[in-house]
Amino acid sequence: MDKIQDKFVNDLTKKGVSPNTVKNYKSQFNSLLDLFNFPDNLKFLTTPEQNIKLIDENFKNPNTKASKINIIMVIIKNFYSGDKKWEDIYKIYEVYRDKIKEQIQSQYATGEATDKQKQKVLTEQEKQEIEKQLKEQIPRTIKHPYQLVKLRNYIIYKTLNYLLTRLDIGDAKFAIYKKTIKYDINYNWVLINKKDKKVFYYQNQFKTKETEGRNEYELESEMYKYYLKYYNALVKLNPVKAEDGNIYFLYNEDLQNKITLGTLSKVFIKLGINTINKPLSIHILRTDIASEDTPAIDKIKSKAKKMNHDPRTHITYYMKKDLRD
Repeated sequence: MDKIQDKFVNDLTKKGVSPNTVKNYKSQFNSLLDLFNFPDNLKFLTTPEQNIKLIDENFKNPNTKASKINIIMVIIKNFYSGDKKWEDIYKIYEVYRDKIKEQIQSQYATGEATDKQKQKVLTEQEKQEIEKQLKEQIPRTIKHPYQLVKLRNYIIYKTLNYLLTRLDIGDAKFAIYKKTIKYDINYNWVLINKKDKKVFYYQNQFKTKETEGRNEYELESEMYKYYLKYYNALVKLNPVKAEDGNIYFLYNEDLQNKITLGTLSKVFIKLGINTINKPLSIHILRTDIASEDTPAIDKIKSKAKKMNHDPRTHITYYMKKDLRD
């Protein structure tokens, strides 16, 4: 099966798929093989009804189910494109995947929070308490990896709460900014500008980059000293570097491997459990911030209905921000 995995990765790379996406697909491929007890070939994919049942039995989260089916579809397209038999099999998986997506969309299309979302959302007091406890755990000096983890956790909490992006910063490389260096756009970067005492996140590789384009974020100015302290401690403790010699922004606790996005999600969850006994969630965090705009959305919907067009047309065609300037 190793040869199949290698071919899968190589074919995706040749097609121009970004390194981060290839890594994600490889991880999903391994997870899929684990679910099916590591078969030595891909024949197990020829029984879609049986496989769909197994996925249904093992996973409750519809997003997880959809990701498992998606990787199966990618595998089939990659290895068996143009094969009529496999096209029919692919269609069965696709129909099931689309059904899941409809369920997910209908779940959130109501505009009303689920009970689980209401339970997980944080109050301002809870957010402040988490930050306070994480900050208090940061050692004055950092000589060992376990001490560095305390600073890393504080940086993770503050950065994700400030950016409100998904977890793509977990794939970022980390460096002191130099004008003479051209930074590879195939990677995300956290760059420290020591001259201006600023830190920037260059988001080059992320889920919606094809539609949203690359982004540049200036991180919180008050966090500059923490990013610099973190960078210096990383260099001092000498983590395993990338092939190009750069260090990564986030590592596992042993500093031997860059953190995976799955591990980053788990770390974020535990930051809440270990401080206020309440799990954190990137999705809930983003939902919470987006929900601040519901009064404006309700107003737009009302106006759009009165004007006999849909809200999207109202926003993209009729609304002009500088009309009354």
